[in-house]
Order: sequence, then C-alpha cells, then structure tokens
Amino acid sequence: MKTRRTGGTAPVAATPPPSAGAHRLVWVKRGAVVARDAGTIYLVPQGHGLWAPAGSTISTHVAPGSDVGSTSLHIALLPMRFATVAGFEIAAPARRESWPGTADGRERDTWHAVSDVLTPAHPAMTLVLPSDPTLREIAEKILGAPSGSHVTERYAAATGMQAATLSSRFRRQTGLSLSQWHSRVRLYAAVFLLGQGISAGEVAHSIGYAGPSGLSAAHKRLFGVTPMAFKRRGRRSSLDGAVGFEVDLPCPIADTPEPTPPHQP
Repeated sequence: MKTRRTGGTAPVAATPPPSAGAHRLVWVKRGAVVARDAGTIYLVPQGHGLWAPAGSTISTHVAPGSDVGSTSLHIALLPMRFATVAGFEIAAPARRESWPGTADGRERDTWHAVSDVLTPAHPAMTLVLPSDPTLREIAEKILGAPSGSHVTERYAAATGMQAATLSSRFRRQTGLSLSQWHSRVRLYAAVFLLGQGISAGEVAHSIGYAGPSGLSAAHKRLFGVTPMAFKRRGRRSSLDGAVGFEVDLPCPIADTPEPTPPHQP
C-alpha cells in the first residue's frame, strides 16, 4: 500500500501507470479536484473521492491549497461498482479495526475499511465529453471559458448548424443539451474556486452568476444542497483513519499532460 498527502498550491498531474497493476483512490479532505480520463470529467469536492482501477489513466487538477490524500492498493477481486473509474462520497470517517503484520493483510484491512464507507457520488459530478470532433472542440472551449452566455446560439452560428440541431447532437453524445452541459461546467468551476477559499461573491461574479444567491440556487438545483451545506457535510468525512498516514510512501505520479481546468479569473 502506498499513501501520499498533497497540501501545496501546485496542480498535480497524476495517473497510475497501466503496468503497475495497482488500483488508485484519491480523496479530498479540503478543497476540490477536477479529474479527467479520455471521455469523462469528474468533480471531486471536499468529502469525496475518486476510484481508478488498475490500468486507468486519469489526469487530475488540484485546487490550490487543497488537502488531498491518495492510496494505491493491489486487490485481486473487486465488486462490480469498482470495476471502472468512479466518483464516491465518503459517507462517514473510515476507521481501521486491525493492522495485520503482512503487506497483503494490511491492504485487505485497508480495503475493507475504505470500501464500507464509500457510496456513489451524485450523478451530476460526472460529465461525459462528446466524441464527435466538432462537438469536442466546442466542449473544450467551454471548459476553458465557462462564464460565457448564449452558448448554443453562439456555437450554432460558428458551426453553421441550427441551434436545435446542435443541442440535439450534444444530447445524443453526452446525455445533456449544450445549455445543460455548459451549466454543469459553470458549477464545476464554481466548486473548484470555492474550494480555494474564494468568496461566493467573487466566484459568482467570475463565473457569470448575478450574485451569491444565484450561485447557491444553481448549486442546490444540481446537487441538492447549497455550497455551504455541501462543505459542512464534507468536513465530517475522511479516509485517513483507515489508510494510516504513518505509512507515507509516494504514490505513482506520471508526467501526463494536465487537463484544462475550469477557467480561473
């Protein structure tokens, strides 16, 4: 088992090398992380984690000032819910009941303690990227500057498509209309900025909301809770007790290209 703490201000590009054969779990104790694989973006806010099975290639962008833990595990048999990359909410603080003397025993012990408190993250914390080159280019532009408005009309004009056609194509590939997809990116950017300790007023202004109340309302519509309630809930959860940071060995960090993070002012 390997564990790592991240508390600095620099973004971290991280991936378990496909040949390593180790599963990877990252969790956020404070702040936020935006992760990405070839076709999906994952929002990992405070009190949440991201599971990447062996062979997965995940790049991550850590909000400056975040406190992030990670561990790698070699577990042969996994439940189906851990077969693919997935976001999880940490339902309660994890506690390690015993600590067997062998390496295999330690990993099994850690796995049981950790898996018991992981529940699937809110579905809105996963965002599918379109595969069509034209739509992917639009998606990347929105990720780089999520505060724009009237995106459907603007990109329809730029591509020569009808707005309804563009929105329909986007929905077929991502499950969301272009407008809905853009709204979710804006909230991902807001959570990322709030995770840095930036005030709700500043975040709302930079992302294009009328004010903190508009941001709070949009956050509650998507995630079911306000940003403040979201943050309070996250403070109560951690995996530290199960993983044990006294074993402070480096996790595999590869030199992978960093994803384009949500735009920061």
